[in-house]
Amino acid sequence: MLKTAVVMMTKLPIPGFCKNRLHEVLEAYESAEFQRLCIKDLTAMVLESELPLYIYYASPDAYKLGDHVLEVSYIPQKGEDLGERMYHAVQQTLLQYEAVIVIGSDLPDLELRIVYKAVQDLEQSDMVLGPCYDGGYYLLGTKAAHPEIFAGISWGSPQVLDQTLDKAKKSGLSLRLLETRRDIDTWYDIVDYYDRNTGVNRTDTCVYTEQLIKKYGYSGRGDRDAVKNKSVTWRGGCSK
Repeated sequence: MLKTAVVMMTKLPIPGFCKNRLHEVLEAYESAEFQRLCIKDLTAMVLESELPLYIYYASPDAYKLGDHVLEVSYIPQKGEDLGERMYHAVQQTLLQYEAVIVIGSDLPDLELRIVYKAVQDLEQSDMVLGPCYDGGYYLLGTKAAHPEIFAGISWGSPQVLDQTLDKAKKSGLSLRLLETRRDIDTWYDIVDYYDRNTGVNRTDTCVYTEQLIKKYGYSGRGDRDAVKNKSVTWRGGCSK
């Protein structure tokens, strides 16, 4: 097996700095707590795999990391945009390892089997991508730091995956795709996460999500269309 490390790219769980698209429904401190638990759950998953983990974090200017440090290596991100920051993290990690698996913190129920599959697929291909339903990707695996893969990408848009695939093809890189998953950016994504984990995966994140779901009045799958159509109406159901 390739000597592989996992890199998590994430924002620190600071109110007003992370998960801002959830603020349609959640308070800033609630979004930050959700972010903190996402990082915690994913860290536990990676440590269970026994693969080394490096967390590359973004934070507001002059912010000190402080109490957020866990039993892993925290490294500040460097670069002007997400592409530059990912490229720097990949480049640095490959100085010590034969392969790197890059994940975000938006998919707290990412399973070990998917990480293992990515490592396995890298034995036979140059890159591995885990597609998201929104047009992005939740995982990138590579054995070399290909700068063209991270440059000129419309980060945050539905074109991220297609643009990355196109660049890989033009560079002659062999590539394998993992199963498509839904990451968590919006309140509708939280509802989907809750529905698919209820009674199955009682992680810290799922327990907290259940509390939020109850707080904001979600009553089951029948309400999902209402959430999809106008999530801001959920604030009206809040009782503090």
